[in-house]
Amino acid sequence: MPSWENQIRGCVARLRALAGTDPDIPGLGRLIAELRDKSADFAELWEHYDVQGHTTGAKTFHHPEFGVFTLGFQALDLDGTAGHRVIFYYAEPGTPAYDVMVLLDMDQPRPGTGPAPDTSTANRYA
Repeated sequence: MPSWENQIRGCVARLRALAGTDPDIPGLGRLIAELRDKSADFAELWEHYDVQGHTTGAKTFHHPEFGVFTLGFQALDLDGTAGHRVIFYYAEPGTPAYDVMVLLDMDQPRPGTGPAPDTSTANRYA
């Protein structure tokens, strides 16, 4: 399971990659300046100049009912959409994360099938 520190380092490295490939994003420079001013940890990581693409990997989630689980992800750039991408999350069958995903899926109403049997819990994850 990836550590919280590794996830934070990865987020900063991906932000640096974004700043390098598309520095004219409105508000990006202001966001980076604010993070550097208000977070010594961010400022230190920013000065490492790590750059990381964000295409595959794993992300750990902390769910209030099901606890901690990790999903794999694959990010795909959408051609002709000015930087938009789709990110797919997945869990390998037979893993605890897969079981959590099945339980979360079972709790959601299906389009065209009416409300879920227990409507008091149908939208607690939205």
